[in-house]
Amino acid sequence: MYYEVISQRYGISRTDFMEFWSQAFALNTLISNTDRHAENWAITVSRSGNRMAPFYDNGSSMGCEYENRGLRRCFRRDGWVKPAWINRFRDHGKHHVRLDQPAKHGAAFEHLCHKLLDANPDRREAFEHAASTNLESVEVLMQNVIRRIELPNGHALTERRAEHMQAVLQIGMDRIWKILRER
Repeated sequence: MYYEVISQRYGISRTDFMEFWSQAFALNTLISNTDRHAENWAITVSRSGNRMAPFYDNGSSMGCEYENRGLRRCFRRDGWVKPAWINRFRDHGKHHVRLDQPAKHGAAFEHLCHKLLDANPDRREAFEHAASTNLESVEVLMQNVIRRIELPNGHALTERRAEHMQAVLQIGMDRIWKILRER
């Protein structure tokens, strides 16, 4: 396992290592981040002690891969997100981490989280914390960004993009609750 190498080389405790990965898997599942590969996590090395670096590069999350034209296809004419799109997005969600070698694609969010929780049932708290995210507060934040922050065309948070992100977050929340019920 990778932990032994990390521990020997950097002195990261098993507790800190597993806390990082349980929080990473919970967050990635919530925001549907498919890109937590080997270059998107790190260890900070310092004289005061080595530790797992804060999460970074979450750019492949919340459906950000959809350009404006592709985003339009996710919505019905009446402005609501298409249920068929929600189902497809939910059913095809995969993490970048691969469980089986030589896997060509990452593991489904639920499968990866089940494996982690089966081996580390004491890490359930990270998933409970992610599942308690207040999506209404996130919606208020996005509405404030839409109304108050002026960004150049092509970079502004639009109503449609915010609605899409809310749908993705709800999918992530539903995934986490399902994982918790099954474990």
